[in-house]
Amino acid sequence: MLCKVSDKAFDDKDWAFEIKWDGYRAIADLSKDELRLYSRNGIDFSQKFKKITNSLNLQEHPMILDGEIVAYDDKGKPNFQWLQRIGDDPNLALTFQVFDLLWLNGHSTKNLSYLQRKELLKDALIENEIIKYSDHILEKGKDFFQAAKDMGLEGIVAKKNDSLYKENLRSSEWLKIKIH
Repeated sequence: MLCKVSDKAFDDKDWAFEIKWDGYRAIADLSKDELRLYSRNGIDFSQKFKKITNSLNLQEHPMILDGEIVAYDDKGKPNFQWLQRIGDDPNLALTFQVFDLLWLNGHSTKNLSYLQRKELLKDALIENEIIKYSDHILEKGKDFFQAAKDMGLEGIVAKKNDSLYKENLRSSEWLKIKIH
């Protein structure tokens, strides 16, 4: 699922808000014997981001995850330029920020609402120093946007609470709101 652009943060009881991570969007497929980590365009990231694949192998459930590979600079801020120059630097601070669950234990979750998928994800995902659950807040998009701005982040993503996951579709039920 892809975001449409919105130019203004808003408050709405029917929406949730997440950090807009500045990294590589990635799908982690843990549903088969061999784990695959790949871009939304199908580019294989499994070897390039070995640190993440190794951490994903520690998960207990067969599942398919949607998230963002993020590199952090010396100050602990997400830094896309560092991610692009990664090469094979084992010391680079990397995380896989997981924000959605597409499949779990043999069942597609795409027809569940966003909030139902987040609840299942929170229960199923085993977090560690590299694999992180990307949390959300409900309703208060303006305050969340201001907090993201104060932290020097790229922006926020607004997601309709009842939105279903539609693969490769740019939807007005997911909105990215960038800090200019």
